[in-house]
Amino acid sequence: MNIPISSSSNGGDIGWIFGFLQKMKNENIAITPDEEFEYLAYKIILDFDNVTKEEHNAIFDETNAIKSPMVAYYYLMWRKQTKGLNNKEKNILGEIISNQLIKRLNQTEEELKKMGLSLRKLGEKYPQKFSLLFDKIAHFHEIRYNVSGKHLLYCNFDTFLHVYLRHVKELKVDNQFGDRDKFQLKEENVMDVMGHVMRSLNDEYQLYKEQSPNGRFFRKGAMAYYYNGDYYNVVVNADGSISTFYKGSGDKQ
Repeated sequence: MNIPISSSSNGGDIGWIFGFLQKMKNENIAITPDEEFEYLAYKIILDFDNVTKEEHNAIFDETNAIKSPMVAYYYLMWRKQTKGLNNKEKNILGEIISNQLIKRLNQTEEELKKMGLSLRKLGEKYPQKFSLLFDKIAHFHEIRYNVSGKHLLYCNFDTFLHVYLRHVKELKVDNQFGDRDKFQLKEENVMDVMGHVMRSLNDEYQLYKEQSPNGRFFRKGAMAYYYNGDYYNVVVNADGSISTFYKGSGDKQ
């Protein structure tokens, strides 16, 4: 279901975002690394007097300048919304965005190499597929699946890239990616399916992490998770990021 919402153009939206993230932290619900950066950026704007020593050290260097690029990103994006961004800050924000995009493109290039492709080849032979992929890379945001529980369960960029390149129908190229036939979904559905499965597994995942905080959670083979007529194999890294997500048969392979 798509629910239309309106956003404030003057930076006022950060109030409810900060309140939501603060509520999660107060309830001991783990948030993603990017959510933590966002929380810290908004806290120095809205609640600076209550910034803890630990938080201060994570945000600022010895000259009291923001040292974390991602905290700076959320802070400067707020400044941009309030139309208070000066030329120096515009340059800093542009550099942060550029560096993040370059890093993601380099990661994508390495992943494509495993499949016998490159960004250049994809752009030359399949410009529409390249355009779709580039847009998703540029606008990706981490997705948290632990709606409750202190142990983080989320999709980071590595997860997204691994799943998206292999299992989105619109990105299938000739006979490339032979290992993808088990799990092909439309672009608009692939992340929704993963979201449903991971949120449904969250309670089980939280119990597992209580017993094995440094362990890797998995549901594979005969333990694959059944959803909407199919079985899905899942592996979660010790840090809570999804390592593997693919469709299987539900047998003992």
